Amino acid sequence: MAMKIIKFDTISSTNIYIKEHYQELENLTCVKALHQTNGKGRLGRTWVDRNDLLFSILIKDNLYNPCDYSFLIASSIINVLQDLCPKSKAPLVKWPNDIIINDKKIAGILLEAVTIEKVECVIIGVGINTNTKDFNDELVYKANSLSNILDKEIDNDDLLDQILKQFTIDYYNYINHDKSYKENIMSHFYLMNKEVSFVYDNKNYKGIAKGMNENNELIVQTSDEVFNLKSGEVTLTNLYRKL
Repeated sequence: MAMKIIKFDTISSTNIYIKEHYQELENLTCVKALHQTNGKGRLGRTWVDRNDLLFSILIKDNLYNPCDYSFLIASSIINVLQDLCPKSKAPLVKWPNDIIINDKKIAGILLEAVTIEKVECVIIGVGINTNTKDFNDELVYKANSLSNILDKEIDNDDLLDQILKQFTIDYYNYINHDKSYKENIMSHFYLMNKEVSFVYDNKNYKGIAKGMNENNELIVQTSDEVFNLKSGEVTLTNLYRKL
């Protein structure tokens, strides 16, 4: 079944639009915008777009474990991008919400929920750097675009179509209790065996990332103990190489 797509030239935020209209929208509705005036990333960071791919997906059904959807969409994006990119530039997932190619961020995922007495819906917000050519001093060593990597302009509508088709397949597999998306994430796990610095309970730690547990928490081995970190509990640092 094809996913319904609502398109805007400019909007404050595709996530905000869904939050304001989720009651009348169908499950698996996608909202796409050419530009967002109030786009946000994780931890309230501003998302700057320049002819990039920006969209959100509404999930109203099968909300028994809402956090799974961040990794489900990541798996779908990985499957699409690995068919576009050479093996030397394979896409990887940086827990909890980034897609990385050659140590630089290509895409970010922002998962939000509308909760009243229960979770009413989950909104999967996605921003993919498709056609940005240049990045500012703050981002130049952290981010890149598919256009720069593949040396060609990316057709955002075509890429979105591929991702939505893959996600629709993955979604129906998921609601039928297929957990293969987790295996896909683990086989493309950017942090595996890397040293990470993190802040936990207002204390600074360093350790080695060892993957993700059944609850999608990051497993980190320090010299003294093993941490299972939820995305809302930790800030990871020093993960990008400066030029």
